[in-house]
Amino acid sequence: MATYLYGFEEDRFQQAISQYFKCVICRNVLRDPVTCRDHQHLFCRACITTHLTNFERCPSCNQALCVHTLREAPRVVTNILSELKIRCDFYKRGCIKFVELGDLEKHCKECEFAPAICSNQGCYLDVNRRDLMYHERAECELRRVECHNCVELRQVMGTMKQTLTEMNEELDMAAGNEEMKYDLKEMAKQLERISMQLQHGGGMNTKSKVIVAGGVDVDEVLDSVEMFDLSKQAWTLLQPMNERRFCASAVVYNNQMIVSGGYDSEEDVLNSLEALENVDEVSPLSTWEDIPAELPHNLFGHQTVVFNDNLIVVGGKNDDLCFDNISEVSLVPPYTSKVLASMPQKTAGHGMECFDNQLVIVGGGNASTGVDDKVVMYDVSKNECKVLAPLLYPVLLMATVRWHDNVIILGGEDNDEVLNKVSIYNVKTQKSHMLPPMLYKRKTCTAVVVGSMIIVMGGLDENNHVLKSVESFNFSRYTWEELPSMHEARAFATSVAC
Repeated sequence: MATYLYGFEEDRFQQAISQYFKCVICRNVLRDPVTCRDHQHLFCRACITTHLTNFERCPSCNQALCVHTLREAPRVVTNILSELKIRCDFYKRGCIKFVELGDLEKHCKECEFAPAICSNQGCYLDVNRRDLMYHERAECELRRVECHNCVELRQVMGTMKQTLTEMNEELDMAAGNEEMKYDLKEMAKQLERISMQLQHGGGMNTKSKVIVAGGVDVDEVLDSVEMFDLSKQAWTLLQPMNERRFCASAVVYNNQMIVSGGYDSEEDVLNSLEALENVDEVSPLSTWEDIPAELPHNLFGHQTVVFNDNLIVVGGKNDDLCFDNISEVSLVPPYTSKVLASMPQKTAGHGMECFDNQLVIVGGGNASTGVDDKVVMYDVSKNECKVLAPLLYPVLLMATVRWHDNVIILGGEDNDEVLNKVSIYNVKTQKSHMLPPMLYKRKTCTAVVVGSMIIVMGGLDENNHVLKSVESFNFSRYTWEELPSMHEARAFATSVAC
């Protein structure tokens, strides 16, 4: 038997509610209203369904009645109810918003005050959705602590080892204490093992620079490139690309920033690739080189990732033609390309992040289906796609980044509304929650992760103004902050961290 909810308490509403819109059984404001067969007495579906399990008559007019003879409430009733302003379901958890009753379900799915359970093993604390990431990463006593400063750890361990050595020397001079000396030697061995692990890949994320390329500023397609140095908090102009490009895609491969496809200044769609060499030590004198490989189609609005010397190309458009292809382009001679698989539907303006040999494709859309909330996982090794649980809301033209086991969706557009929403989608649990919103509404922005920060650049605001502003989300402080603006305003740009 279906489960229904009972009526809404009147004190949740912004104004007094007429008795006509209250259930005669629970005396609350109608939820999912239905009527008796002939006299249109109104009830919550849950209330009358429960009543009819014991009494097969209308409680108002005593007419014979059963679940199957209930009628939907008149449209005028449902329309008026849907426009009533009501507190969020989570108002007792801190949400102060009043929303139209018709939008309540959608709001509650996205509400930052919805309950969320800590995923750290043994904790399972119920916290507000907006606080979940901070709790799991910073507050939870059962959290896994990751190393973000191995240099400091080495210094601490060096001091500890020196102290252990001195203690051993003192014990050698004293009689007995064999058990303590053994324990100290074991501690020294443990420290040495940790030191070896740090020397072989246990280190911090050393990326400290961002390179952003191309885009469009009002009517001008850009070939300009600039680099942000996080340590200096400054932008530096680099050598321009060989082609002007917007709606292109970029990856880092073999210490190169490879940019593919996009529109050029003549509004022709490109299939070419070019690379900025030696991005780890890039300078204003570094130049761009054309790559002999080509995309399988002239493409814009696509996403790319490198896997085993191949550029994996996902979705995108060519003028009015949208693709569902997942293709492979070899980045080494003979630079061949082939189609690997097809997604469940054609898409462009989507986001994509790589998790080992799995690509997670989020949002996007096409002319037929509109803006999408779908999430698709493509397994490169198995060459197969599967649909995962959807996002909290449909979105395209957003930026995405990977954070641990999550895809973070930043800004974008939902049915012509430019967003500053930020949501986080856990690939393992297929669950989402909201993070604090960005300072500015942005679509067609670009973003990267540097250390424990997400850096979001440029895009278009709600008035279609091209932005040069830059903002960052710091996970340790759990806040958004402004960073120095780029030299040029740019939307539809592409970027990498290095």
